[in-house]
Amino acid sequence: MITHTAHTTRNAALADFLTRWSKDGRFSWTERHCCHMPAAWVREAEVGMVDMPRTDSARAAVRTVAAHGDLVGAVSHVIGRPALAAAEAQPGDVVAFDAGPLGLVGTVGIAIGSGFVAVCGGETITLHLLADARACWRIA
Repeated sequence: MITHTAHTTRNAALADFLTRWSKDGRFSWTERHCCHMPAAWVREAEVGMVDMPRTDSARAAVRTVAAHGDLVGAVSHVIGRPALAAAEAQPGDVVAFDAGPLGLVGTVGIAIGSGFVAVCGGETITLHLLADARACWRIA
């Protein structure tokens, strides 16, 4: 259970993180695709390393995801915990969307509250509806 004080502190930390992330760089398969922002957030929020597989192309990303069945399996493997239903997402949780207009294998973002998820698209952070998401992972 997140207390009001912890919730406020977490939201402020998330807002600060997103502000810093939005000022940094262009799309890159090796350093700035949709999984890099959530991975950096997990490292910061949980003060630990997320051992994210290196990808240098769309083909490498597809292979990495396929090795774990799908995007949810791959993210569960990297984060080290099972996925929850997307509807359970709280601000700061990692969220995954299925493939389609949001990428070859889907996309990953960070829940920001009010039914929205922030997703890094390289130079920009876009907002997507949590209602369209498939799964989430609780981040401390």
